[in-house]
Amino acid sequence: MAKWDLGAVLRLYRMHTGARQATLAAAFNVDQSVISRLMNGRRSIADRRQILEFTQKLGIPDSLLPALPAQDEELFQHGISWMPSVDEALAGLGTLTGADVNVRVADIAADAGPESVVEVLLAWADSSQADKAVWSDRTGQRVGSADVQTLSIMSEAFADADHRLGGGHARSTLAHYLANVAIPLAAAGKYSDHVGRLLFTEIARLADVAGFMAFDAGHQGIARHYFAHSLRLARAAGNYALAAHILTDLSMQALHIDHPDSAVASAQAAVEAANKDCSPLTLARCHAVAARASAAANDPTTSDRHLVQAEVLLDQRGDAEEPRWVTFFSVRQLTVEAMYASHALGRTSYVQRHADAAHLDEAAADAMPRRDVLANTTLAMSYLQPGNTDVEHACAVMAGCLPLIGRLTSARAMAAIEQTRSRLADFSANAAVKELDAAFAHAETVDS
Repeated sequence: MAKWDLGAVLRLYRMHTGARQATLAAAFNVDQSVISRLMNGRRSIADRRQILEFTQKLGIPDSLLPALPAQDEELFQHGISWMPSVDEALAGLGTLTGADVNVRVADIAADAGPESVVEVLLAWADSSQADKAVWSDRTGQRVGSADVQTLSIMSEAFADADHRLGGGHARSTLAHYLANVAIPLAAAGKYSDHVGRLLFTEIARLADVAGFMAFDAGHQGIARHYFAHSLRLARAAGNYALAAHILTDLSMQALHIDHPDSAVASAQAAVEAANKDCSPLTLARCHAVAARASAAANDPTTSDRHLVQAEVLLDQRGDAEEPRWVTFFSVRQLTVEAMYASHALGRTSYVQRHADAAHLDEAAADAMPRRDVLANTTLAMSYLQPGNTDVEHACAVMAGCLPLIGRLTSARAMAAIEQTRSRLADFSANAAVKELDAAFAHAETVDS
């Protein structure tokens, strides 16, 4: 066990005891194919909980075990991987959540570059078939519709927490939930093809929320891995609407870390995926984020075209039920996306016009304070452009952020506030700036 090679241990155990693969699979409550791949060296296990579970059932004394491995190093040292099978995708996601739970994010911080986006998009484009999802011959827990519905409820609870409080609030809780509840259901449970696809959809959705939380909290490398695993499971489920949503989130992350070409490529892939589904709202969101990406790439014509298409889709959509994860996308949200695109293109007057249409000066009924902070800081910056400066107006807009930031755990939102305040520091002698600084200082004192 010096190198934690469970495959070698299983081979030795079978050699000395004569145990069959099926017997070992039943003992460990996994599919026989898992045992086969471990013994043939085509799969490894790095999750600490699973390693200890195997060694304890094999009767290996703790005194013979070396220190627990750095479980994420081998998985992440070669960058982001598109897993060839669902079992491997679930195992990879399990290892990822283990790294996240144990706060080992530093080792994968370098994997957020544009090359990793290309890897994900190429793998997505090359995988044309949904996976077979029948695992009804396992000895594990029977997974049914009630289990899937529970995962659905939890994914929306986590998404709501992210919208309201930012990515840092419930991120570790979600990683624990994925590792200890969601992934074991799919990895060891038995279920039909229909339930399997629903199950993969819910786990993909949870992984997508985990990726967005990590992105919002500033952990870009681990976010990219979550998005890749989420997209792989959406493919396994055959759910193009969810895949389009994930690809759009990937585009938003690329925008945030200033990779406009990757953002454009991800957004285009999202539009293509959404066109294979029947969700106008999903397609509208894809076009809206594609408009932002095109604007960041300094392509105003394409940006405007995407915005028009998003607006038409919103106007024409009927009463058909939409995927629950995209129901937050509204006319107001589209208007805010148009603000961001206008800001990227240097269209100051358009930013302010869209802000008026979005009613940013009113309390939001959709309870998305992070979005409102990001939109308000964008508006404030529009009043601080060379040759078109209105410091008092910018300060008034920023003052509106104060009630929103007390409970936010969003690195993105806080960075946007700091960037705007840094720009306002150029006008430190202005009375409005002094008053705003005092208000922020008081808010920080109260929060501490």
